[in-house]
Amino acid sequence: MTDVKVCFRATGKCNGFKTAYSRSWIQAATNVLDGTKYYLLFSSYSAGLASA
Repeated sequence: MTDVKVCFRATGKCNGFKTAYSRSWIQAATNVLDGTKYYLLFSSYSAGLASA
């Protein structure tokens, strides 16, 4: 289990942390326009794949 949040490069603002459990998908951000630049922040060490 780890917590993840999405930060948007244009504004520098981040949404709140959402908990991601192993072997499951989460929706970390909604209503994001195509071409939006962002990065993910994790609250703890995590290894795996992130889909954009």
